[in-house]
Parts: sequence; structure tokens; C-alpha cells
Amino acid sequence: MSYPSLLIHSVVIENPGDSGSVDAYNNPIPGTSVSTNEKARIEQKSVEELLAFRDTRIGKYDFFGLADSAITSLSTVTWGTRTFRVTGDPERVDGRYGPHHVEAHLEEIDA
Repeated sequence: MSYPSLLIHSVVIENPGDSGSVDAYNNPIPGTSVSTNEKARIEQKSVEELLAFRDTRIGKYDFFGLADSAITSLSTVTWGTRTFRVTGDPERVDGRYGPHHVEAHLEEIDA
């Protein structure tokens, strides 16, 4: 079974754009976001329920994609009606003949 055939989920990866401008404090001003449609595999790792203040579920997931995926540490991933943010830097995994795939840790954004 080939690796691309394991990528069964259609996701939208949204990356913040750069306007090239800075504000009065020399911070970059975000530009228009860039969205990319990709095939990926999303697997649930764990779910925590925080009981302080309000009952909040925090779902943690793993993202698997092709080596040339557009995912970065600043990306937002949308899968159907669920939205995730990337936690940490995605890891590019090399195979015997070069880049093989990318893995990232995701956290579900509570709607």
C-alpha cells in the first residue's frame, strides 16, 4: 500500500500572509491568508476535559501529510467542520531516498 493512499482526509491548510509592512512598534502586519487544499491523515491522540471555569474539551491529534505539504507552525487546519491549530514545528521525515512525509501535532480549537 502506498503512502499517498493512506491520506484519506481532505483538509484545508490556512497560512497567514505577510503584507510586507510593519506597525508603529515594528511588528509585521498580517496580510491576506493563503489557503491550500490537501490530502492528509488526521488521527486522534487524546482528549482532556478541563473542569475549571467551563467544561472545555481539548482534543489532541496527529497530522500526516506529503513531504511538500504547506503546513507550518502558524497554520490552521480545517477538516470538515472541525478546526485545529498546529502546536510546535511540523517534522519533515526522511526516507531512504529523501523527504518522505511530514508530521505535525494539532490541537482542536473549541468552537
